[in-house]
Amino acid sequence: MTAAGITFRPGAGLGSGAFSSDQSICKSMRDGTLDAYNLAGREQVAAQTDNGRRIVTMVPILCPDQQPLIDEALSGNAVMKRFIDGKYIVGEGYNPSGPRLVAPGTYSTGPVSDCYWERADSQGNIIDNNMVSISQSITVTIEETDGAFTSNRCGPWNLVD
Repeated sequence: MTAAGITFRPGAGLGSGAFSSDQSICKSMRDGTLDAYNLAGREQVAAQTDNGRRIVTMVPILCPDQQPLIDEALSGNAVMKRFIDGKYIVGEGYNPSGPRLVAPGTYSTGPVSDCYWERADSQGNIIDNNMVSISQSITVTIEETDGAFTSNRCGPWNLVD
């Protein structure tokens, strides 16, 4: 990695250049909490910032079994398969300088307790919503025609189809 101009600090500790941080990225890729969409955007693999170049360089060394995720992140066609609670505009792609985007599709989460979710039109009017006291799972379809989606205390949403 040093030969590629990327800082490398062997040993313990988290932070930029730390081996344990690189191992953590591999672990997150393997357990599905870090997918190609988040690698492309949040981890800046597509933009090839210092962090993005670091990940592209270290994956073949530390977790070569995850190379397909890197390839998808670099392709420009990474699909959102998972997102967390928050407020999102319905749309495709990654928007680093604007509001967070969520792709249309059917998503599931659970188990949940005191979860609120809401689909809204482009003017912010509620199309559908629910406050769920407790449930094993919730499935919601975010339509292409929806304007926004909000969830609070629902946990991670995973693409079903």
